[in-house]
Amino acid sequence: MRVITMHGFGIKVLWVLGILCIGGSSYGQTAPASTYPRPMTTQEAQDYAHVLNMVKPGRPYILNLADPQQLRFTQRALAAAHRISTNAPQTYAAVRDTMQRDQKLAATANHSATALAARPLLASTVGGPQDIETISNFGDEGNNVYTATGYSSVLGGTTQTTITTQLIDTQTKTVYASASSTQYAQGTNFQVPVTGKVPSSANLAAVATIVTVVGNNGNTTVVSTAAMVPASTGTMTAPNYCVRTNPSDPNSNCVINGGQTQYQTTSTTLVPSPPPIKVCFSRGSQQSCDYYNSSGRPATSVFYPEAGTASFGTNTIDPSYATAGSYTASIVDPVIGGGCVFSDHQALGTGWSLANASTLQWTLPQLSMTNPTNCLGVSGGRLVNFNFYVEVPLNTGAGKNTGYITFTSAYNPPMPPGYLGIPAIFLEDSCVAAGTLVRLADGSTTVIEKITADNQPQVMTAAGDKRTVLGTAKGVELHPMIRLKTSLGQDLLITRTHPVLSANGLVMARDLKVGDSVKTEKGMAKIVSTAQEKYTGQVYSLRLGWFDEARSDRRTHSANGIFIGDSVSQIQMEQDEVARLKNDRKEVLRRLPDDKWRQEYQNFINQHR
Repeated sequence: MRVITMHGFGIKVLWVLGILCIGGSSYGQTAPASTYPRPMTTQEAQDYAHVLNMVKPGRPYILNLADPQQLRFTQRALAAAHRISTNAPQTYAAVRDTMQRDQKLAATANHSATALAARPLLASTVGGPQDIETISNFGDEGNNVYTATGYSSVLGGTTQTTITTQLIDTQTKTVYASASSTQYAQGTNFQVPVTGKVPSSANLAAVATIVTVVGNNGNTTVVSTAAMVPASTGTMTAPNYCVRTNPSDPNSNCVINGGQTQYQTTSTTLVPSPPPIKVCFSRGSQQSCDYYNSSGRPATSVFYPEAGTASFGTNTIDPSYATAGSYTASIVDPVIGGGCVFSDHQALGTGWSLANASTLQWTLPQLSMTNPTNCLGVSGGRLVNFNFYVEVPLNTGAGKNTGYITFTSAYNPPMPPGYLGIPAIFLEDSCVAAGTLVRLADGSTTVIEKITADNQPQVMTAAGDKRTVLGTAKGVELHPMIRLKTSLGQDLLITRTHPVLSANGLVMARDLKVGDSVKTEKGMAKIVSTAQEKYTGQVYSLRLGWFDEARSDRRTHSANGIFIGDSVSQIQMEQDEVARLKNDRKEVLRRLPDDKWRQEYQNFINQHR
């Protein structure tokens, strides 16, 4: 189990606790306005101060439950969401197991202060796939009404996630608003907002406490941030879309002059309902991808630039901005969960300058990652949210403060001050094992790893059409894959959620059962065997189009004789499944690991009827 507490981007503090979900639907535990404001109890205030004193602003920390105060902090967060030992025994068992684990580790160091301290969540892992926990949309809505959202995206999802988001006066230890919710068998894209009216004299903080359990394992994490001033305006001109030969066709080629891709220059914050920006790493083609990174680049190379501006109105930017300011860049996968961090509070330095006294501007030719191969190997073939967050020292009429701006693909208009929406990023996909044979349009076959989009080869679809390969990708698969065998002798090793063309249309490989019919090059065939299989080699995939007709058999190709969907078909099916989980209790029950967890979920459903 992990609990994450964070100070929000807006004013001062953030707690993340948990979200309650029924059948996939989130059932919030928002206390009536009449119960607020309320003062913290003496012990609650002491535990709060103890935890927040151990963490650096804006950084997630994993709590050490061997420390009684951190343990109480966790238990109090769960109780705020009405998660107690009698109705959530498995969640509390995970807390207990985590406490015992931490106690054993602390005992080896004689329970020193260091042994009991919280530890950074992101320590030395920047660049690799990891869980993303944060607070978003923390700001003043006007008339002293504030809002903040606790957010959690766990790689591979969770058994349960609970989030509590609160608005707190950090000096008087007064809680002005609180909202909680819990989600079972999801956890890849979970958020809990809170809204409340706060007096102008309050030293306000948004606090989010996030408790997660994966299987029967748990952790607790905390994040905090200081009060800040939102930017009044901002622009983002990179990453951007390439100029297409046919502006109305996203599958048309990029315009390339002198070997250089030509890009649009309008700020992407101004694009209504923006389509994703296509990024290719190692595979794909310069013609089809907005950004194409060839396999010849070094492992530490990155896949797109970053450029923009942030203006702070009448406030001026302090001359120390290059060293005192910082930026954080990340991508988050809302379907499989987690994401990758390019930079975590990195000093501004080279590439950053002042357009005038109140406007910051930047041009970064490359966003650098410690190990992009690991990250892209997991997130490849995905529609991911891009987040770019900047802090800068300001001189205001009230003295020194910190300004901020957040650009994010995960947004729902209207955006609060300091937040701007930008396009998502599409990374090429990878879904079948190396050595898989693909039927080309000329009737020949080739192994999938030899196909590239550079020459735009064509494949034969199940509908008998010839389709051009617009993108390819390779990567790794963290979960066991599925080996399918048919009555006509086909044998295919494929990722769990990749679509296979059945008698009922495209279905995920993991949902196929013995006796189901699938379409093959030899006609319809019965599945005679389906089994999980651990695979450590490379996986590959093809993209035949965009999000139009993603469920059509015209977006298929053969793989070892079985017709499967392309990478975009898989994304569409996964997005549909996430949406279905929010309203499908039977599917949530099926996803839970055992009957004890199913009983806890049933308790939760009964509690919220």
